[in-house]
Amino acid sequence: MKKRVPLLILSTLFLTSCSLPDFLESFLPTKETVFSEEEKKTETEETNETSVTTEEVLTETVPELETEPQTEYFPDPYTNVDESEFYRNYTPATSYLDSYYRTQHHLMSGSIEDQKQRPTIAENQPKDGDKYVANSKDGTSKDGLSYDIVDTSGKVVNTIYKGGAYVTLEEVAAYLYAFGEIPANYVTNKSKKPTESPWGKYLRLNHSYFTCDTTKYKYEPDLPDTSSKRYYEIDVGTTGSFEYSTARVGEYNNGKSITRGASRLVYTRLYSGGSHIDNPFDRYVFYTFNHYNDFQQYLNYQGGWGEWFGNIAGGGSMDNNTGIYKTAYPEVSYRDFTVN
Repeated sequence: MKKRVPLLILSTLFLTSCSLPDFLESFLPTKETVFSEEEKKTETEETNETSVTTEEVLTETVPELETEPQTEYFPDPYTNVDESEFYRNYTPATSYLDSYYRTQHHLMSGSIEDQKQRPTIAENQPKDGDKYVANSKDGTSKDGLSYDIVDTSGKVVNTIYKGGAYVTLEEVAAYLYAFGEIPANYVTNKSKKPTESPWGKYLRLNHSYFTCDTTKYKYEPDLPDTSSKRYYEIDVGTTGSFEYSTARVGEYNNGKSITRGASRLVYTRLYSGGSHIDNPFDRYVFYTFNHYNDFQQYLNYQGGWGEWFGNIAGGGSMDNNTGIYKTAYPEVSYRDFTVN
């Protein structure tokens, strides 16, 4: 006999951030497919000005699941939703299913606040001697569909959902770290216009192979494990002017056009042999807001950004290609922030 659960109970659970009880686990989707490893294309790298072969990892479609949510029990609350009204009274998604349905209608799941170029740094960042400390706690849920972000005390302060749409630096960095893939509102295309996408002003561009070519680009600092892992880069949409140059100035996406700016997240997505990196603790995520001159490591907690290192950090001028100023990657220590 087919199992049934009262709709009132399920609707209440769907709209809250609490975990579903064990007896409902059979109703949940178990795996999400967000890209195809077999799709490939060749594109010219605009940011590093060199031609490389990259893997096409995402088409602009909503993620599909092997097991679709049973809408008999989890009705879609966003059918025929008025988009203007949705964003006028906006609140972030509170559960995986909430996020899932939002993505089906190209609606955001995370914060939609404007993003400044420099990261917001947590107060009293933990240090081990001269080293910054990264959080070693894995925030992945048992079903692999959500990831908890903690503060320096180990308290959960945010949750992101696999297959959701995100734009802020903190949430996109956490998404890359947790899932090793890009949020739903990102596309690989570097020239797509907001008017050509159902994501509109929340469209974000670029998911391409990052060469780590410090021989040609001597101002770029050396990132760790480049011989055993492949780095990829994505845009971070910021607003305002670029403090090191008059170029790359303007709001990232004004709804009609995109100014890509100088901010990128760079992360290890694949091993050198081509297999996907599934373990977050075998993955690096770095942020640069001055177009690869300097980087900071994401440390797996809210406001957790490591020491700034690279060309300008060492006293060089923008894009100084002598390579004599750049500072080395600073190693970090690891500790579980949830254990006192």
